[in-house]
Amino acid sequence: MDLRINTVTPAMGIPGGEVVIQCDGFDCSIETPGEVLFGGDPGETVSCSENRVIARIAGTGSGSGVALKTDEGQTKTFPFLMGQRIADELHPVCNPIMDRYGDILVTLSGSRGQKVPFSVFKITMGHEKEPYLADIINPSGMAFDVHGDLYISSRQDGIVYKVDENRHIKRFADNLGTATGLVFDAEGYLYVGDRSGSIIRLDPDGTPMVYATLEPSISAYHMAFGPDGRLYVSGPTLSSQDTIYCIESNGEVKPFFRGLGRPQGLVFDHQGFLYVGASYLGAKGVWKLDWLGQIEHFIAGPVMVGLVFDAYGNLYLADTHSLYYLPLGSTMPS
Repeated sequence: MDLRINTVTPAMGIPGGEVVIQCDGFDCSIETPGEVLFGGDPGETVSCSENRVIARIAGTGSGSGVALKTDEGQTKTFPFLMGQRIADELHPVCNPIMDRYGDILVTLSGSRGQKVPFSVFKITMGHEKEPYLADIINPSGMAFDVHGDLYISSRQDGIVYKVDENRHIKRFADNLGTATGLVFDAEGYLYVGDRSGSIIRLDPDGTPMVYATLEPSISAYHMAFGPDGRLYVSGPTLSSQDTIYCIESNGEVKPFFRGLGRPQGLVFDHQGFLYVGASYLGAKGVWKLDWLGQIEHFIAGPVMVGLVFDAYGNLYLADTHSLYYLPLGSTMPS
């Protein structure tokens, strides 16, 4: 039987991700096992049969396409988009964010109470890593307001800080518990996820009000406003079957999707699809959800803690140590 690839699921991935390859004629013999090549580089075969291969992307990620190789030959390259690690020695706990110039800000949050030399870094459009801020311990959530001022929560001291474009830091609100995720609504109110069980809304002067109550999270609340104006929230718990919630304008909490493992890094695209880093039915990476709750394994990878799209539709993904870049801008519908 001729060696060939029929499908690859999902069609995108980053290092550490596992993909399922439906194929014909793959050699799984112990003596001369076939190889899976990602962008020309060998991956790791997790399991295989003549018609089905599960393979893990190895290395730092480069190139594109996937192929099967045996002693009998090699398949044509099958379409597959692979992300690239562009920065490491980081520690994000929530979404990276993009400033008005197209640069990415991402944290090195550290362990509880740890003071690191620089706790926020900038990744330039050229994918260069530069120190950005040094004086906030355990930075967690970040968000820009409409004026370009940066807000950062600290899970260490329960404070939200305001940082102007000259990087001057001042307290904006305090006594916010274990403050994690941040997001602004369309009216300019800032929402803070206190992972002990509250979503707090801050008035423009920093006055807090409990907006909604959720089950406590073991790590952080991740939040994003949908095109419907509702607030979507995830927060990993000790359960292997976590829920993404949507919160109405009156603070009423409703389940949106159940059954995810460690859902983190919520973000919407311009079409209104929701993306989340999670595991689901044994597979890890980034999942895409529509308004009917239909779910698709979109990107193979380890569980991501943060996601952000740039203005061109390209995606930046953060795990607990690194930042990756996936050039989706030319592959996603406009």
